[in-house]
Amino acid sequence: MSRADEELLRNARGGDRQAWAELFDRHQRRIYRYVLQMRGSPPVADEVVQETFLDLLRGGLHFDASKGTLAAYLLGVARLKSRRLAGDVRWDPSDEVLAAMASSEPDGAQRVTAQQRNAVLRSAVAALPDHYREPIVLCELNELSYEEAAAVMDCPVGTVRSRLHRARQMLAERLAPMWGKL
Repeated sequence: MSRADEELLRNARGGDRQAWAELFDRHQRRIYRYVLQMRGSPPVADEVVQETFLDLLRGGLHFDASKGTLAAYLLGVARLKSRRLAGDVRWDPSDEVLAAMASSEPDGAQRVTAQQRNAVLRSAVAALPDHYREPIVLCELNELSYEEAAAVMDCPVGTVRSRLHRARQMLAERLAPMWGKL
């Protein structure tokens, strides 16, 4: 049975290395994946994970369980740190994979692998404007609830819902011409 995040955090700040390791193991992959999906930079993702957990351990972050989960709180901290480290420069991925898919055989004779489909989808998500990509990354890829995503994004739940709806529409429009080939 796993211990609650609040208990682990309290014990980690008290010097319990096992609690610290468990907290890190529980949350670091999600933070890394989020930053990588938003910024496209493994070095930035590594640095954000490191800074987020160091601040958490040192007590520089004041988590309040009554306001949400530790996971959502850490993602919110990572969001701010990644913007600062990346200079708030948006990741602008190449559309080479999408172009290659669009120009492949129109009759679908060429079978597209799952890896190619994933690359097309990743490229389409990465090409979304930040304010639409973020709810997709948080809700769809990181499986946060609307409420948790709203806490991370520091906006109302309705904003998360509307941006997520629009992001899904944009992805459907972008992928529709080639979806039959996938």
